[in-house]
Amino acid sequence: MENIKIFKNNEERLATNSTGFHELQYCDKDLPIKKLLNYKNIVNWKSDSLYIEAFTETDEIFYNYYDKIFSQFGKLDYFGINYFTKKQTIKILSDLKNQSLPDKDILY
Repeated sequence: MENIKIFKNNEERLATNSTGFHELQYCDKDLPIKKLLNYKNIVNWKSDSLYIEAFTETDEIFYNYYDKIFSQFGKLDYFGINYFTKKQTIKILSDLKNQSLPDKDILY
């Protein structure tokens, strides 16, 4: 099975000297969605985020395997912000668990 370049922390990401990444992060703020997605409240490069290298074959592999799971709640904006509620996240994790996917143990 193909592998995806997923970095488990910012140090791994920095070691690649690459600049294109999709960041998956846990949101711990308790704000209404509109405020949560306001650019003033967004902090990138968090130490507990997962980073997926973009603009490489990793991108294609990730989307080939994961797009259907993540886009079940609407079309993904690959270069913007995608927010999932707690209920949606539980469903995504359940779907990840039940499928054979590359590097799913990192995401799960």
